[in-house]
Amino acid sequence: MWFLLHFQRTGRLFNGCSQVERTLRQETDLNDYSKEQIYFERKNLYQALYSRLYAKAIPNAEWLEKQNDGNQGESFPKCEVFKAINFLLPK
Repeated sequence: MWFLLHFQRTGRLFNGCSQVERTLRQETDLNDYSKEQIYFERKNLYQALYSRLYAKAIPNAEWLEKQNDGNQGESFPKCEVFKAINFLLPK
């Protein structure tokens, strides 16, 4: 979900990681996405995602949190990685 939020704002509830991976391949420019370390190194994925961190990923994750404000449970998508990023890498 965190990677997907680098590309699009979504509140979609996914049925597992494989569905998120499929969406990454179909709806972003990561059409050959793979969780394998070699993919991360070959594509320099961290650099590509970092370039979208403050413009897309964090605002999209904050939006998602507001959409789910007050809702608890598994029926609502969540991604709180942005909280750690904001703590570790303050602007």
